Amino acid sequence: NAIAQIKERKYAAAYKNSTKKVFLVGINFSKEERNVENWEMEVWE
Repeated sequence: NAIAQIKERKYAAAYKNSTKKVFLVGINFSKEERNVENWEMEVWE
């Protein structure tokens, strides 16, 4: 899933010392419909 990919590739690592909440947002797009297929969000801890 998209959140797992964000974590595996460590995209949020640059924000690990931030005092603000960091949200991981994964969005899947449909090539056929050319629209958002689904999305998921998680607060990074």
